[in-house]
Amino acid sequence: MFVSKKGAVLFPLICLCFFLSLFLGACGSTGTAASSGVINVVAAENFYGDVVKQLGGSHVSVTSILSDPNIDPHEYESNNATAQVVSRAQLVIENGLEYDSWMEKLLSASPNPNRVVLTAGNIADHKLPDNPHIWYGINNMPTIATAITNKLKKLDSADASTFDRNLTTFTTSLQPLLQKITDLKAKYTGTPVGLTETIFLYQTTPIGLNVLTTITSITAKMHDDAKNATIPIVSVWETMPVGKTYQSWMQGQLDDLGQALATATGK
Repeated sequence: MFVSKKGAVLFPLICLCFFLSLFLGACGSTGTAASSGVINVVAAENFYGDVVKQLGGSHVSVTSILSDPNIDPHEYESNNATAQVVSRAQLVIENGLEYDSWMEKLLSASPNPNRVVLTAGNIADHKLPDNPHIWYGINNMPTIATAITNKLKKLDSADASTFDRNLTTFTTSLQPLLQKITDLKAKYTGTPVGLTETIFLYQTTPIGLNVLTTITSITAKMHDDAKNATIPIVSVWETMPVGKTYQSWMQGQLDDLGQALATATGK
């Protein structure tokens, strides 16, 4: 198997049986300033922006800073426009764990004691060691979504019941994803794979895949060798592609993974 990112940087994950290509997501701004009575939210990454939209509904206006799937998030550099957006935010959601340290600089540049900041990496309850890609751990998302909901209720207590209902809807929608991981684990535990980027450990680990390698200088050749050997390829993105929700993004990747495993193993 082989996993790599599509875009500015390629990070393959290679397996003895199939190949996934890991695409990287990236930067850009979406969203508009909040209207009167609407919470102005800035999300460092678009997957958090999507989650807060689902939780806040019409009561939030969300700007996602990293939203262009063709630029490496690790290479992002803030600008004056982004700084202005952050300075106006009532709620800021960042990943933390040194993944988006540029956000800390933006927050420091516009101190605001009334601004609420939520760092997902500080509250995720299924973190892997030295691995900041916590959003790939679907079992992290209920805790993160609950924390976001609590912040929204703090900023807009009048609509607390709406936020609670949206949270229930969101957490329920994660169940098919968690069930998919359970099903893949039951069928493919122990299947040997090679990772060239640690982001996917958040799914290979609960599925029980046997990870043999991590990123090295020869991963591009591994990608080519896998392609030439007609090993099945699955594409996964570091940040959420345009036109997806968090749930549809993860569901599509897990479905592709399942198909590749079936093709590679004959199961």
